[in-house]
Amino acid sequence: MDFDFVSDHLALDFAGTLSWRTTDRVDLLTAPADLARWVHRSGLSEEPPKVTAAMFRTAVELREAVYRAAASVPDGTRADPADLALIRRTAQHPGVVPQLWAIGEVRRSGDLTQVLASLAVAASDLLGTAERHHIRVCARPNCTRLFLDRSRAASRRWCDKLRCGSSANSAAYRRRRQTRQP
Repeated sequence: MDFDFVSDHLALDFAGTLSWRTTDRVDLLTAPADLARWVHRSGLSEEPPKVTAAMFRTAVELREAVYRAAASVPDGTRADPADLALIRRTAQHPGVVPQLWAIGEVRRSGDLTQVLASLAVAASDLLGTAERHHIRVCARPNCTRLFLDRSRAASRRWCDKLRCGSSANSAAYRRRRQTRQP
């Protein structure tokens, strides 16, 4: 399985590495090597970082804290103070270092602690500003993916229009056809 970057925010894409949370959970981060691949694919580091078992567990804890805190916004519930504290603590470390190599070319480097710090800072910037009001949950039944709705009319419904939007629209079409059948 490959990683999707459809949430329009890196911290939400990180949280989206565990999908279908309420039904058939699909965890894309099952081993340290998976996390290293995700970091590289995300663009947070030019080279996949070394990931120990302990750092992997720390990353998964951060992922879940980010998900729960971000999901509390569209739910209108209060975020767990422990989740906010974990995000805050992780954000205190130095982040990934971007280096300008040429006009239009930035290379990023850092170890996993720096990567997690950058993700925690991104989550903090999202959850601590008015941008949090753009967090949505995918409208496809059972899809638990969070995304930012930056559409002009604030009408985005799907985490991924091709996957979830198309599937939901096809299902609705089939239901309409069945009710019209004699």
